[in-house]
Amino acid sequence: FKCIAGFGVPAVAMIYYGESRKGHLPQQLKILHTRVFGQATVIATFLGIMALKEMMDRSGHYITDDQVEERVEEMRLTRQRMLFNIDSEAKRFA
Repeated sequence: FKCIAGFGVPAVAMIYYGESRKGHLPQQLKILHTRVFGQATVIATFLGIMALKEMMDRSGHYITDDQVEERVEEMRLTRQRMLFNIDSEAKRFA
């Protein structure tokens, strides 16, 4: 959502800048145009980012921080089990 805000705020500012250069329109109409075009821009950006996220989720190549932490914990537990088994085998043969 930071991406949407990071793109949306400057986009709306640029839309307003473009509208403000139209001297033949009253200020209320410039603001109205900015709002409508800005909403369309932000919604299109939102849909694009969500579609990209969905595509990334489906492809399975991208993982979240929570998934990384789960994998690290799983590896730590596996290592502990292996060390325990090695110690048990060493005591059995000693």
